[in-house]
Amino acid sequence: MVNIASLFRVRRACGHVELLPELLPRAEEEQYPDRPSLLNAREKALTALEAMVCVNCYSRDDIQTLVAALRQLGAPLSDAPIMLGGTDRQTRLARLLRSRKTAEIRNEYARFRHSLNQKMVTGALSREDAARQRAWCDRSIAAVLAVKDPEWWIDHQTRAGWDLVRAAARRSARL
Repeated sequence: MVNIASLFRVRRACGHVELLPELLPRAEEEQYPDRPSLLNAREKALTALEAMVCVNCYSRDDIQTLVAALRQLGAPLSDAPIMLGGTDRQTRLARLLRSRKTAEIRNEYARFRHSLNQKMVTGALSREDAARQRAWCDRSIAAVLAVKDPEWWIDHQTRAGWDLVRAAARRSARL
């Protein structure tokens, strides 16, 4: 258990406050010959940490940027929901996984849209069928990104993002 008196209070650039057990790694602190130089190094580290946003805000900004990129490609998506439940550690990991999966989905969605357009140009697919496939894909992406449970993202961390979209599409086809 960490002694509360030994924690450093850091107000991040986003406004959130974190309590950190150390500002510098213990091995680095031992390299300073006297207390004033150690305090100066801690002050510099504190200033650097205060200039950065917290992990949660960084992940949220990342996922919102990816959702905006999907919107630009034509997916009618709302903002990604906030993760609910789980420990702080689970939530951080789930946000990271969701960001990675969303980046994969964005790349595959661009390929999917290009493929649909090519099929329409060559006449292999009618405009109505392409619109139906696009809507089905859009709903599947929205279903994946709407998952709020950190445990779900952790349980599915080994699956590719597009595989999650395909699974959502199969589930919606059965309904």
